Order: sequence, then C-alpha cells, then structure tokens
Amino acid sequence: MHIAQSRFVGVFEPFYDVNFAGVIGAGTHYVVLAYLLQTEHRLFALPRQQHSQYIWMQPDQAMQHPLIQPYTQAYFESTVK
Repeated sequence: MHIAQSRFVGVFEPFYDVNFAGVIGAGTHYVVLAYLLQTEHRLFALPRQQHSQYIWMQPDQAMQHPLIQPYTQAYFESTVK
C-alpha cells in the first residue's frame, strides 16, 4: 500500500500529565496525523522500543477494548460506522 492510497482521518492532540522519561512536573503533548491504511498485518515490522506487545483488531473492537486509551480510541471513531 502506498500513502497515496490512504485516507486522512484527522489531527489529534492528546495531552498527558506524565511523560515517557519520568520527569516530575513535565507532561506530554502529542500531535498525531492519523491515516487509515488497509493492508496485510504481516507486512509490518512493528517497533518494540515503547511497546512489547501488539494486537490486531477491527476498529469497532478497538473502540471497546479496556486496555486501549481513550485518546487512541478517538482515532477510530470516524472509521466505525
């Protein structure tokens, strides 16, 4: 799949009170440009630096999964109809 075949979902800005480095008093602000891609999951080599496990699921499943953060679930809202 080429990026030109993707669909832009939107801009998301999650804010967290904590940060990945554990620095006290410093939060985190992400700016996420989300795209919808449809491909075979076995084609991806996913990074392991921040996450040790991945689960492949449908968007409607992600919206209901208790371990997925609400900020992340928001990425899927426009794909679930």
